[in-house]
Amino acid sequence: MSFCPKCGAQVKDGAQFCHVCGFSMTSQPANPTPEPQPQQNYNPLSNPIPPIGSINPSNIFTRAINIMFKPKAEWQVIERETPNTTSILFGYVIPLALIPAIFTIIGYGLIGYKVGFGPWSVTVRSWEAGISAGLTSFISSILAVYLTALIVNLLAPAFKTKPDFGRAIQLVAYAFTPMWVAGFLNFLPMIGVLVSIIGLYGLYLLYVGFEYTIKPPKESTVGYFLATLGILIVVYLVLGFILAMIFTSIFVSSYGSYNMGM
Repeated sequence: MSFCPKCGAQVKDGAQFCHVCGFSMTSQPANPTPEPQPQQNYNPLSNPIPPIGSINPSNIFTRAINIMFKPKAEWQVIERETPNTTSILFGYVIPLALIPAIFTIIGYGLIGYKVGFGPWSVTVRSWEAGISAGLTSFISSILAVYLTALIVNLLAPAFKTKPDFGRAIQLVAYAFTPMWVAGFLNFLPMIGVLVSIIGLYGLYLLYVGFEYTIKPPKESTVGYFLATLGILIVVYLVLGFILAMIFTSIFVSSYGSYNMGM
């Protein structure tokens, strides 16, 4: 058997034309082996801002699963990528941050949440409170990723590291993954604390990710990690508090309605 010199298809010996592309096999000798086709490495997270509707859920799902269950191998893949801030935010952070936000709204509106303790507790169901909590979760997640990465990048020289905002975004954004993925548990507000517990796994991802993104000297890694952790906690809590106050005053105080049940 021979191979077409134009398209590489396998053709029978003595054939005058390629049965795939129609190339004349008499005009050029057939190749004894197929010509290797150039490989194109497509990275959905390194493109410009994707238009609405063009985000591929399978790529996001694959990255999220791999970063949680094969973190070191996936960080190595991330290391070879050229970071694109807007693409990471729009193609990864925003879609995943919607998970806890949406399920929080559903949980508050349909299931309800407990207010009070023991025999004095009541179940409160409120779509307005759910919208307030969901928007707080969604917006604070996005801002926390961006602001934390910004501060981490500014601190790079203090830890003998070259500033690279794109790498800082990679580090912080992918470390948030467990908390976002576990956000579906928010549909049951009474077990919502599990989201925070699962989210603690992101601290491990954050620590491991330093080696493949920021790449500080080994003697600076622990200090840089602790500084990043402190920044992340403060930024997330402050943003959450401010946004919760704003959205509660808008959706709950002015327009809120509650359904009470024992």
